[in-house]
Amino acid sequence: MVKILCIVPSFPCGGAELQLRYFKNYSSNKIDVKILSLTESPTADLTIANDLMLSNVNNKPIKMMLRIIRSLRLSVYLLTRDVDVLMFYNRIFLPVAILLRFFNKKVIFSVREYDESVAFGWRKYSLSKMNRVYANSARVTNLLNSVGVNCNLIKNYFPFDETNYEHANLSEKTKFEVVVVANIQPHKNIEIVIQAASIIGVKVIIFGREDNEEYCDKLKALANDTNVKVEFGGFKNKYIINERLKESVCLIHPSLKEGTPNSVLEAINLGVPILLSKIPEHEALCLKKNAYFNPLSAKNLSEKIEGAQNNPSDFTQNRETLKREYGIENIKQIEALVCGIAQ
Repeated sequence: MVKILCIVPSFPCGGAELQLRYFKNYSSNKIDVKILSLTESPTADLTIANDLMLSNVNNKPIKMMLRIIRSLRLSVYLLTRDVDVLMFYNRIFLPVAILLRFFNKKVIFSVREYDESVAFGWRKYSLSKMNRVYANSARVTNLLNSVGVNCNLIKNYFPFDETNYEHANLSEKTKFEVVVVANIQPHKNIEIVIQAASIIGVKVIIFGREDNEEYCDKLKALANDTNVKVEFGGFKNKYIINERLKESVCLIHPSLKEGTPNSVLEAINLGVPILLSKIPEHEALCLKKNAYFNPLSAKNLSEKIEGAQNNPSDFTQNRETLKREYGIENIKQIEALVCGIAQ
């Protein structure tokens, strides 16, 4: 049996970490998957107190120094683990990953959100030295392959056939509110939702980690200045989020950078209307054209919200078209990468 250790900054954290949980739960008995979190977690298999994100440290030189020290500490810890393959899902781990490769550890690195910086300099060099690299979007895959980094495209998995959700009843939506599910970071572009809400008076509910205090404060100030009701719900499990989605006008995913958003697949499976920023990763889902909006236009988004309120069925999607594309074969592809380098 191949032993694989997947390392995450914290758990739960976001979509990438959810994919690791799916990988652990749905992979075959050929591999033994363990998840290591660098902060306390009730759901990870292993935890160590070695936070690399340092979200509460605002002094950049101090943050950099602490991150270097903790990266070295993590590297030493991982070198002593009895595992066949190490897997990383966050770019913050690139210095650790390249150091492990120097000691001939077998490493798989998954690049999630689109960021051109991975195609240049030390980041490109580090990725080129990994045993395997894969991404969950064509845009990232094409970018890396274009600069000589061999990258596989493996899309997300979603358990469409193994969920027993009660689908949303579109005729019973009574609350004029919209839901955003995203960790609160600038590239998630949440301010465009608040700006759109100010035009039509809809309430905004935001579910996600609030580690970026500066951006959170910016959103709260914007809501106050525009008299928009915004509920910051923090990180919640999907069952709580799904209940709010069933009552809301729609899910909005306004990101400027993305991989494949699990929250969108969740909403499609739930049968609720969705609105997505018009970026390549969202367009790759091949949904109805009216699902997309200009991520820089609050007016365009406000019109889409009104459309979803008045004609919700026009903004729901057919889950059957996505079941195969985001099915169990994607888990098997990751497993094949692991077994391929472990031999």
